[in-house]
Amino acid sequence: MNSTLIAAFEEKQPAEELTGYLLKQNIPAATVDLTDSTPGNALPSDFAKYQVRVSGEDAAAAVQATSHTDEGLRLISPAIRCPDCGSLRVRYPEMPRNFVAPFFFRILVKFKLIQGSYACLTCKREWSPSIQPARK
Repeated sequence: MNSTLIAAFEEKQPAEELTGYLLKQNIPAATVDLTDSTPGNALPSDFAKYQVRVSGEDAAAAVQATSHTDEGLRLISPAIRCPDCGSLRVRYPEMPRNFVAPFFFRILVKFKLIQGSYACLTCKREWSPSIQPARK
């Protein structure tokens, strides 16, 4: 399944609540726990590691449900947003594309030998986790 990122969260509960809401709206959605998919749980515990994803053809309906209803707006509010464009399509850590071993990059980030960065998938901006992303 070709999935589309709807929102990224620092905590699991808001991600699961948003997924549940989308499922109630008949929009197939899934919460992706990146701590399960990365070797050795190699992500810092205080950064976005829970994603809500839908299939590509359901992305427009998911955006509509989360941005045009009171409950959708409430559920999406804890999501990380780009400080420039306000997009919810954010990922952490942004790994160098030409990095030979992403596993080692994650380890270096986990042990704070290097600092990872958030990346906006919409406007392509990268920013440090120490900068608080805009919340709407």
